[in-house]
Amino acid sequence: MNKKKNKIFLIKGISFIKFPMVCIFLLTQLVLTAQQITVSGTVTDSKNQPLPGVTVIVRGTANGTISGTDGSYTLGNVGADDVLAFSFVGMRTAEVEVNNQNLINVSLEEETIGLEEVVAIGYGTQRRENVIGSVTSVRSEELTSAPVSRVSNALAGRLPGGIFL
Repeated sequence: MNKKKNKIFLIKGISFIKFPMVCIFLLTQLVLTAQQITVSGTVTDSKNQPLPGVTVIVRGTANGTISGTDGSYTLGNVGADDVLAFSFVGMRTAEVEVNNQNLINVSLEEETIGLEEVVAIGYGTQRRENVIGSVTSVRSEELTSAPVSRVSNALAGRLPGGIFL
């Protein structure tokens, strides 16, 4: 009698207790993978011109891509509730919630800063208030009025501490 009872609860080696647990595990895996989507779109400027080289990244992760020459991008493994950050030099960074959308087109606005606030340095630019040390300037009129063949000669004597070759 005991052997017959065991056969009722076993079907080809799978007990009725283990079967629901396997089903729950498989359903959980389906739900988790269904939340990952692929997002694509186009990035343009305020004049509706495509922007190549825009960095598109899922905020808080290393998952990202760069827009192509036509401003288009495709990004996989994006969560349905993630936030995409679009950044480009000279443009204001835009953040867009995915909200389970597969197509997200973004228009970036120009970020203007006054030239009087920018200081050219040997390896990039910085705002004047962030520069430590001496800052000096020469007007373009002073440089163009000097009858010299090289710019370094025009700068000599006008910028204290400058060494020009």
